[in-house]
Amino acid sequence: MVGDNFLVNKKKVREISRAIAPLDLKWSTLSRTDTVDRESIECMRDAGCIEIKFGIESGSERILHAMGKRTTRAEIVRAVQMTHDIGVGVKAFIIHGYPGENLESTRETIALLRELSGMISRITLFRFVPLPGSPVFETHGNLLRSMGDDWKKSHIHHNPHHWWGTEADFAEVQAGYEELRAFIDQRWGL
Repeated sequence: MVGDNFLVNKKKVREISRAIAPLDLKWSTLSRTDTVDRESIECMRDAGCIEIKFGIESGSERILHAMGKRTTRAEIVRAVQMTHDIGVGVKAFIIHGYPGENLESTRETIALLRELSGMISRITLFRFVPLPGSPVFETHGNLLRSMGDDWKKSHIHHNPHHWWGTEADFAEVQAGYEELRAFIDQRWGL
């Protein structure tokens, strides 16, 4: 079973968990870090939940705010620590390259991952790619549209296009991505 944000409705989480517990299933789900609570995670664990995948995205408060994540670094730490302490695995999704990303924000993400490294079992690192129709695409759309077919080749795992900021900004984002990727690869292996 996989849910987009299974932990939003606590009553349903507990009802579903209790209903499937006798089936002896092993399952995982996705969640925001600001929606988890101890009772729900314990109930999920008892029903066979082996991993919660959190969209952590960044360790930078500035980038989290710019993304509109409505979460803080402290909430991320609390959610990961609680999930780990209860005995449920943690997978983190990290997104790099949001407009405004730089070496400072990248290193804040590395610092957060270093702090949580013993509690996170897996990480997936993505490159930020604005989707057509999103606010970020609308803000930077002229440069994106000027790329023509090259832009259409962008993907969350490889987005080498300079689509926001100056050339210096782009070079810093690229350097930050390489530093973050090397850290994650060394600790978790990509």
